[in-house]
Order: sequence, then structure tokens, then C-alpha cells
Amino acid sequence: MTDDRPIDLHDLCWLMRDVDPEALLSRLGVKTTKLRGDELWGFCPDHQLFTGHEPSHDKWSMNTVNGKTKCLTEGRGSNIVRIVARLKGISPYEAVQWILDDAVGGFRSSLNRLSQAMNKFFPDDEISSFDSERFQKQINEADLEASSVSFLAECNIRPEIAQRFGCVEFPAGYYARRLIFPIRSLKEELVGFVATSVEKKEDWAKDRLVPDRDLGVLRKATEDDFKKVLYPKGFSVSSYLIGGHDADVSKGAFVNEGTRDMMKLRQEGFIGSVAVGGSSISESQIEQIASLGTKRIIVMMDGDPAGQRATQSIAEKCCVFFPEVYAVRLNKTQDPKKMMKGEFLHVLKNNLERVKMKRKFA
Repeated sequence: MTDDRPIDLHDLCWLMRDVDPEALLSRLGVKTTKLRGDELWGFCPDHQLFTGHEPSHDKWSMNTVNGKTKCLTEGRGSNIVRIVARLKGISPYEAVQWILDDAVGGFRSSLNRLSQAMNKFFPDDEISSFDSERFQKQINEADLEASSVSFLAECNIRPEIAQRFGCVEFPAGYYARRLIFPIRSLKEELVGFVATSVEKKEDWAKDRLVPDRDLGVLRKATEDDFKKVLYPKGFSVSSYLIGGHDADVSKGAFVNEGTRDMMKLRQEGFIGSVAVGGSSISESQIEQIASLGTKRIIVMMDGDPAGQRATQSIAEKCCVFFPEVYAVRLNKTQDPKKMMKGEFLHVLKNNLERVKMKRKFA
């Protein structure tokens, strides 16, 4: 069972003072080259995880005082606990224990300080009200873990695309083991998030405890408790246009279903892609698309029967507000988040259909 106890990862000074930095990186298999002030430089240990190939230059460093790391090649920051957790496939708490295995000063005393440093930093319950300031701090202190990277890789979505939108994975709490996608208004205000499970239903239910509100106790989770997507209490995803705050719709707006659909289209060069967070579009979302200044809408939902129905209904609704509306008719095996650029171009050339508003007669 993975230990999900929450731990504050903001400042690891309490941990690093018991650690021999060079010995730690040597255990981790990191080749170091120089010490410059408090920065120990070497080759990025999780460069291959994020890029698919080994680092060729010593452009990665770890601060020996606070444990923070940076990879100049990728322009990515992290810390040594997150890196160990990713490479070993363990929780941050277990990563700290691994780091302290050979620590100077004794394992027991270090664990005592570890216990003192633990706190309820990450959201612990779905009934918590959304606090944008607190949530911003939470995502600042989180990172993309190996499970999220693998989850994105199923759709060939590169980690840097998700990082561009501020996606993270919380190491603990109610939303643990989920890809967290922050939602921003057109004014770039943080208004909520989409938390998508990176695990399959049967894996999620293993060794997990959930609150039983009738009995007021924790009980073992079942597959019936599983929800693929979670939102903070009081947040309505249909009130916002996912990705709208930085979409370029000068050549038209691509309307998609979910966050991964939108990220995949953006990755493949369709910079006008936005998502509605479901199989329908609200008038609020239509108004937000219109405020971006486009007159051309291209609806591309999933190719399964439900997605085809959603494509038609959304396109018909958009016809009332936009002069040019098109529907992309995907077949039942096609899914936007799993398509590559060549396939997108093919369906746009061969499966694009103009949709006109239906006239109603009294």
C-alpha cells in the first residue's frame, strides 16, 4: 500500500541538514560534476522520464540547503523528494524515508523532525470550499508525478504541454493520484479545477479508505465509490471555457469535450482549441467564445455514439450565435485526445460538415 500521508514540500531545509548531498545523488545514480556555492551540478536524473532520452549535458542542479532542483535544459523546477518519488514509484513520504536511510545524525531523530514537518497541506475532502489563494499555493508546491506523466503518455501528450496549463498531481489528500487541471476565467482568474483519476477503477479501489458519512468512520473503498472526474464543491465547469484564457481563435474555435482533448489539439498546432468539460455547451460558454472575437466554430467531440450526438447538438446550438459552424464527424474508433496531427488534418479535409440552423415554423 502506498503511503499517502501529506507532507510539506515547500522548504526541505529540515531534511537537507541531515543529508550528505553528494552521497544522496550517488545513491540515486546521478553523475555530479561541480559544486558552485550551494548548488551541486550534474546530469538531470528524471530528464529521460520527461523527454524520452538521456541528458547530454550537466545542466541540472540541486540546492544543498533547501533541496530545490532545476533543469536548465527543460526550464523545469522541482525538488529532490519529488524526484526520488518519481524515479522509485513511491509516495513523497516514502521518498523522504529513502533519502534518510543513510542520513547523518540518525534515522530516528530525522523521522521525528519529519513527523513535526507533516501537515494537512493538500485538499483532504471533497466538501471543502474552493479557495483560489490557497489552491494557487497548493499547485505551486506540487508537480507532475510519474503516474500523471504515464497517464498523459497514453494519449501521446507531452508533459510540457500539461505543465504549460499548470497541471500537477497532489501527493496526498482526497485528490491524490489525480491529474489536476486548473481552470481559469477569460480574465485569467483561478476559479476551480478538474481532477481526473490517473488510475483505473479497480486499481483506485485497492487499499484505499473513504469516509462513510452515515457511520462517521472510514471504510474500505469499493469500485462503486470511484469517480473518474472530481471538482471542488460549488464549482460548475459549464460556467467556464476550459483553455479560453489563452486560446487564439483567429482561424476559428475548435470546441472539444475534455482537458486532454484540448491539450492534444494544442500540442498538434490547433491553438484555437477550447473544451466545455462535458457533452453539452452552456450559453455562458458560448458567450465566452463569442467574446474572443471568432465567427467560425468547429465542433469535434468523440466518435462514439454519445460523442456524435454531442457534436450535433452543440453544433446546432452554436448556429444560433455564429455565422459559420462546422461539425467534424469522427468514426466510432476515433477520439480527439488520441489522434495525431495527420489524422486531424485528414478528418478536417474529409469529415467536415457545415451545420445550418434549423428553421422553426409556427
